[in-house]
Amino acid sequence: MKSLFQILAVLLAVVTLSVVGQNRELRGTLSRFADEYQALQSHYAQIGEQLKEVERRVLQLKDQREANRENGKGEERAANETAKEEAKPLSNPANTQSADSETSFSMAEFRVQALQKLVDLSPEQTEKLREKYESEARGEQAPSLDSIIGEDLAQFVKEQRKRSFEQSERESIEKEAYFLSRRLDMTRDQEDQTFVVLESVELELKQWREDQEKGLSPRERMFLFVKENRLRRQLTRERLAAILESDQIEKYAQYDAQSSAADVELWHGGGANDESSENPELP
Repeated sequence: MKSLFQILAVLLAVVTLSVVGQNRELRGTLSRFADEYQALQSHYAQIGEQLKEVERRVLQLKDQREANRENGKGEERAANETAKEEAKPLSNPANTQSADSETSFSMAEFRVQALQKLVDLSPEQTEKLREKYESEARGEQAPSLDSIIGEDLAQFVKEQRKRSFEQSERESIEKEAYFLSRRLDMTRDQEDQTFVVLESVELELKQWREDQEKGLSPRERMFLFVKENRLRRQLTRERLAAILESDQIEKYAQYDAQSSAADVELWHGGGANDESSENPELP
């Protein structure tokens, strides 16, 4: 009988220890859940603040857009007046030559500094490159990059530039496609097609630009840039029309009109009334 009580006592002790262990484990689990719940609450609070900030920013942009619409006509008149002033003959032709020379030098220096980030250049190579880029900016014959820094380094520079440009260009196109998708309420398929459209336009413009910019002065390159933007909008508008619905086309037309307003001053100053400027064509 005594041994039976001892067995029962042992069993009771085992059960008690098991229950205590389970309670501890349960308390630990509940504690972890409580910590995670607090972390989620904190995270949601941060998201709420971010959403409020976005809402405030959207309201600011809406107010700014309304203000821009009211001031748009005044700004266009001011841009036209500025263009007329710029179109007047210069009192001293030497001023234009001096300005072009300064621009040529600054661009040459910029290109040399960009090259120095890729390869180590000797003082002699640096000076020769500066002279090369200044000559190119004036539309003059200049030595090749290979003859100045060597064929191997020149090839390395070309590959690095191409890789960097392609990556940067692709990211830019992806961002533009995403932006248009959100703005025009596109489907995923439309967004994918928009990326293809934007990419094809950039590839064609790249070839067009390479053919057009040979031998141009810095000032002429600036006007070529304006023409390129005009042609980019034209091609994009025509090709997007094939994949967009009527209401989306209307929204895009409004967006395109707003974005083109930024080029008004440069475009008028660059000879918008010139027939060749109005109708730039791809080769």
